[in-house]
Amino acid sequence: MKPRRWIYLPILAAITVSVLAYAWSGVTAPATAAQPGTAPTAAITLYAIADAYVYSANPAGTYGDATTLYVGSQSLSATGRALLRFDLSSIPAGATVQSASFEAYLTQTSASPTTLDVELKRVDAAWQEMTVSWNTQPGYTGANNVIGVGAALGYYSWDVTTLVQTWVNGAPNRGLALMSKNESVLGWRGFASRESTSPLNRPRLVVNYTAATNTPTRTPTRTPTHTLTPTQTAMPAQTATRTPTPTVTPTETVPTPTATPTR
Repeated sequence: MKPRRWIYLPILAAITVSVLAYAWSGVTAPATAAQPGTAPTAAITLYAIADAYVYSANPAGTYGDATTLYVGSQSLSATGRALLRFDLSSIPAGATVQSASFEAYLTQTSASPTTLDVELKRVDAAWQEMTVSWNTQPGYTGANNVIGVGAALGYYSWDVTTLVQTWVNGAPNRGLALMSKNESVLGWRGFASRESTSPLNRPRLVVNYTAATNTPTRTPTRTPTHTLTPTQTAMPAQTATRTPTPTVTPTETVPTPTATPTR
């Protein structure tokens, strides 16, 4: 018999390829607040919205429409004091007052003294321009804010930075007053009122301020989304199938009988 022979087909190896790719890690940096810009300093000039003077020689008299505000003493029984009020609503709340000065224009003066010490005080109670008098005048609070007013006509200035800041911060604004530092000293000064025939000489408040700046809001940094690259999967490998080799079946040969020769 011939031996059997098997023919084997090559077996294909399965190969799997996997690729993983990802974007950058996506670490979030701390949010950085924008640096606030420095707010510019604004300058504003305000003119009195109410003014009057009170006079001890006429204690019930009212002088809300006078063109001159008298300060000081003509005699021991004739003393004048001036009251003024300003509207600060144009200065924004929270502003920082860098400087503020009250300025009054001198139009008249007594012969002596050559210099009169005039004090500026805060007004402590409400008053009305056309009704305030010596008898009804409010109280005052001083801070030794005194300047010497000479005989030269023109503007004289008092520093009121601290006072204006308190008003901007919300303290009641009832105005300010001018009076002689020592009312027993004879001498007086006359300043232009808001009703002055020379409008350019009106009493004024000159303010330099810096508006409050808003606190910047921290803006969150957007974190990039981690994107996964799809994994490529190899197709399943085909497995070779063994094909059986046909078996050759030997054919059995039957001998043919031989005729026996006849002798």
